[in-house]
Amino acid sequence: FGVEYGVLGGLIGVSVAEFGSLLILLVSKQVVTHKQRKKAKGNKEQSPQENGFAKGAVLYAKDKHILASEMAIEMDMSELDASQYTKDTDTVQLSTKSILSKLCKFALPITIGALILPMVQLLDSFVVIRFLMGKGLAIQNATAQFGVINGPVSSLVNMPVVITMALAVALMPKIAKEFKSKKVGDKDNQDDLSQEESKSKDNAEEKPADGIVRDVFQNYRFACVFSSLVALLLLLFAREIMQVLYNKGLDPQEMVQGVQLLRILSIVVVYISLLQISTAVMQGVGKPTLPTLFLGIGAVLKCIVGYSLMVWYGIYGILIATVVFYSFAALCNIVYIRKKGILIQGEKTFFVRLLLVVGVSGAVGWLCQALLSPLLTDVWSLFVGGAAVCMVFLVATLVTKVFGIKDFVQIVGVK
Repeated sequence: FGVEYGVLGGLIGVSVAEFGSLLILLVSKQVVTHKQRKKAKGNKEQSPQENGFAKGAVLYAKDKHILASEMAIEMDMSELDASQYTKDTDTVQLSTKSILSKLCKFALPITIGALILPMVQLLDSFVVIRFLMGKGLAIQNATAQFGVINGPVSSLVNMPVVITMALAVALMPKIAKEFKSKKVGDKDNQDDLSQEESKSKDNAEEKPADGIVRDVFQNYRFACVFSSLVALLLLLFAREIMQVLYNKGLDPQEMVQGVQLLRILSIVVVYISLLQISTAVMQGVGKPTLPTLFLGIGAVLKCIVGYSLMVWYGIYGILIATVVFYSFAALCNIVYIRKKGILIQGEKTFFVRLLLVVGVSGAVGWLCQALLSPLLTDVWSLFVGGAAVCMVFLVATLVTKVFGIKDFVQIVGVK
């Protein structure tokens, strides 16, 4: 039926999936709310000491259908005015305005951060094609070059980072819970401490909890290992991947250019993965504004570097600027969480061993490609060579203890 009906079918499929997800969320919310109300009624018979001020606040928040993780990040219990709760019920009486203001304080930076990349891509769509046409390219060639980046190459780069994105989404509320429970627990005990003990307690609050450090470092290591493997496969087998997936959609010139572009952007997989994990950590410890600020600065650098390098390198200048954008934002986030002591000192040793694993696996992949490409088709060369690289990478990872089976089990939560 043509491309138009294909797009329509995709839109219908996405709409049905979103509607189904919304129904599941609504049903789940009603079930959770019903259970929480029953639990709250049962707790009314308990004493205020058993309930606790923070517990009553969370129960009330859940009854108001607020996400507990978001509330825990932004709401500091010690800063609530005494008029906001009653001692009889030990329940926080938050107004709708107060709830919305606290949620907006957390959600607004995240929303702005999510809009930065689409806005930069929109600006590129206006500037890049016009610039390439100004250098003498026909409009068809200029559009084709820019389309190769935004189409096949971007799809291949962004597809594997969905794994680390899911990891980051699962990590953020866990970090928020541990961070907030430590912070609230420390402040509740300050009234019973002497002046000297109170000062030492304040200094201890600046250090992250052991659970936060452990969870962050495990997810950080997994993101590095997984993204390094994917980046290595994209770098080594870029030609085979493009030939298998887009042989009938690209002409020979576009195919050659797509292979080069994919190899350049393969490193971006690592930076995007680290950016997602570090952003989730910073949001979990109540700093949602900083990742957005770093993304904004990186977007400005991308525009300056990209449009400057296009004078000499053409479309490849945009790729270099994309690497600068993601690397700057990711490294700024990592520097911040390292400064706060959330990443442990074993990081340097971990990177040395990871580089060794990548080097050995890369040598095996290059040898397989050199030997198999003249003998096998692109499909079999990709399958055999990719399997060999994955096997060597997995064995080397376990041998060097870069990442173990026990670490993976702890991340997925299997008991």
